[in-house]
Amino acid sequence: MTVTARLVVHHRAPAQDPGAVERAYALFEPEFRTTPGVLRVQLLRLAGDPLAYAVVTDWQGADAYEAWRQGPAHQRRKTPLRPYQDPRRKPCYELYEVLSPDAALAP
Repeated sequence: MTVTARLVVHHRAPAQDPGAVERAYALFEPEFRTTPGVLRVQLLRLAGDPLAYAVVTDWQGADAYEAWRQGPAHQRRKTPLRPYQDPRRKPCYELYEVLSPDAALAP
């Protein structure tokens, strides 16, 4: 079985600008989705808290994520989302190994 990796980065919009994370994501996503090793990227908003978001990125594996994280593209580039990383979460990101494939539920 091939193990993919899922990166979850938590963000928080400022109360005075609740749309800031969504606008920053719209600038970030088109270029990031072509990053080598990225399988999917999504923006989620926490139900019940309109200021809390997560950007979820699926990678071909933890090695692909680490290669990007240590590489020059990540090191020199500051994404438009960085100012909105949730300061209440230390660290603001988590990397998971995906152990089971997506499974569609029967209707």
